[in-house]
Amino acid sequence: MPTILACLPDPLFRAAQRAIPDLVRVGSLAEARAIIRTAPVDGLICDPAAESDGTAGGLFWLATDHPDLRITLYTVLDPGVARSLVRLAAAGIADVVLFGFEDSAERWHEVVARTAVSEAVRRALRTLEPVFVRVEPPLRYVLQEAFLSPRKFRTANRVAAAAATDRRGVYRRLNAAGVRTVRDWLHWARLVNAFALLRDPGRSPAEVAQLVGYAGRAELAARVRGLSGWPLEALRAEVTLDAFLAVMAERLVSDAGPAGRPDGCDASAGAAATPTEMRRRA
Repeated sequence: MPTILACLPDPLFRAAQRAIPDLVRVGSLAEARAIIRTAPVDGLICDPAAESDGTAGGLFWLATDHPDLRITLYTVLDPGVARSLVRLAAAGIADVVLFGFEDSAERWHEVVARTAVSEAVRRALRTLEPVFVRVEPPLRYVLQEAFLSPRKFRTANRVAAAAATDRRGVYRRLNAAGVRTVRDWLHWARLVNAFALLRDPGRSPAEVAQLVGYAGRAELAARVRGLSGWPLEALRAEVTLDAFLAVMAERLVSDAGPAGRPDGCDASAGAAATPTEMRRRA
């Protein structure tokens, strides 16, 4: 379970806590900042309207100083808050939950899941940076969004529509950047998220499958085996993130080399056996 701080007024905190019992409440952004500086924190849920000056300036600078912190805004929508949301979006805070409208238990569980996968997704995007520098926006942003929201894009047509182009345009640009297929890109985006979620022993493979957009455990296991070569169970503990991302880079990008992998990452490195070795053990 990720460590998530909550800087919320009483009604909002109680509503969020019903779905996330392990929330750690803080009295102010200053207290949250002090904790973040000294202890590992995965996420923060905050009401931008709670800032005394009404500008959300403290949240803006917190996001700027800690770009790896997953921040979710939980608020009651009004014109003043809407202005703050626009400003905070410029700092990369785009995850918003509205009190009384979309704050169901399912939505909060999705927030927790996205917080849990933030490190793995961040490192995957860094691994694929050689692709991103060769793809112009808006397609570049859509490819990144596939990792941030794995259930959002299910087909190449959805990717094309979001990037304001057609399927042929998507394939042409991806092929030029060394990516073999759009389909594999979308599946690897889901699998990176699944990898991180499977590290939580409290999550069943069936739950993980649902969170990343697969029909069930069987489909998730088939995709993991088909794309990475590892059995699903190996992702629980044996396979390191470095090894997983190295295989992703090797199999997803046709010209992936050392520059396309995270620092120190090698397909043969890490505590896990390679897919071939894993199959020999089975």
